[in-house]
Amino acid sequence: MQKYLDAHNRSREDEFDKKVNGYAVGDDVSINIPGVSRIYDGNVLAEGGTIDAWKERKVSLKINNHVHAAFEATHLENIFKLDATDPRRRDYVERVFKPQIQTLGSSIEARMIKDAIIRTPYLVGTPGTIPNTIKTLNQARAKLQKALAPEGNRQGLISTDLNMELIDSSKALFQPKNISEQYRETNLGRASGADWDEVINLPTLYNGNKVTGVTVNGAAQVGSKLSIKGLAASDTFKAGQVFTIAGVFKTHPLTGQATKDLQQFAIVADVTAAGATTEIEIFPEITPAMPNKTVDASAADGAVITFYGAASTGYVQNLLFQESAFTAAFVPAKIVTPKEFGYSYSANGLRFTVQSSGNFNNLSTQTRIDIMWGFTRVRDFACRITE
Repeated sequence: MQKYLDAHNRSREDEFDKKVNGYAVGDDVSINIPGVSRIYDGNVLAEGGTIDAWKERKVSLKINNHVHAAFEATHLENIFKLDATDPRRRDYVERVFKPQIQTLGSSIEARMIKDAIIRTPYLVGTPGTIPNTIKTLNQARAKLQKALAPEGNRQGLISTDLNMELIDSSKALFQPKNISEQYRETNLGRASGADWDEVINLPTLYNGNKVTGVTVNGAAQVGSKLSIKGLAASDTFKAGQVFTIAGVFKTHPLTGQATKDLQQFAIVADVTAAGATTEIEIFPEITPAMPNKTVDASAADGAVITFYGAASTGYVQNLLFQESAFTAAFVPAKIVTPKEFGYSYSANGLRFTVQSSGNFNNLSTQTRIDIMWGFTRVRDFACRITE
């Protein structure tokens, strides 16, 4: 759990901490991302033209996830009121309590990783092929470099299969703390400017059933929605699918100049077509003009859309990211039981709410452990490595 949850920005938790009486799903804070304005030549203001209006992007970090574990035990005393050295307390923590916390942590990690990957459009590798050279990791690094991601605090999450391939073929290129650790802890060490760890919670994302014959429906489209055509009723598109559009190129984050790379887009929500056309929600937005320009031009009507991978096929998605690519906040749920039956518990940097109540029918005690969190993408400082 720690490998991912500790690797991204959680500074926004301080803003949620201002609320002292518990939290509710829907609480949020706003994150301001500075805009990028056009650069002009010469001493004439805006080269004699109109100055661009300042546009600052805002991202909302909303507490929109709430999970809990629950268990029931007969004649379970309030063990946490015992002295910390009491063996009954230690037994309870190890045998009953910690497994619940670990299960919650694994569930949260899996959900957050999947959410992060769905919102990451940059992708390297060949769908259906496990990378076996350091080159693919360097290609992912290149994506972050071109996005102007900071050099420090970069983390790579890789699958067991990819880990085995790279340890076998590229061990001489990594820098683990020691060679024995490289095999004992399934940790590759450091390479391509990042620390790489094996994570079992990486998702397999599936394509919808329609990946060929799709084109843009209408010219000059901008924003986070794209109308497409060439479909039939019941054609599907899945969250996380990555595609490019013919003639739509990525731009430099600061200058807005076109690069030689087609812009990669990700679908962020499942869609089922009702007919020959439909609308998909995408990231990044299509913004063909400064400020905050993302592409050199909007797509032409009929421009061909090229998806990565085969129809209705799933591919494991690994992830390289810089810590400021995403942000998260974890908060405890509101305690509704009397104070002697409810309390906060901290583990692995997370705060859980533990509450118990008695069942008079069989003299048992029911306990639930809750945690709430929010997660969002902030910057384009991440890249998938498909296999």
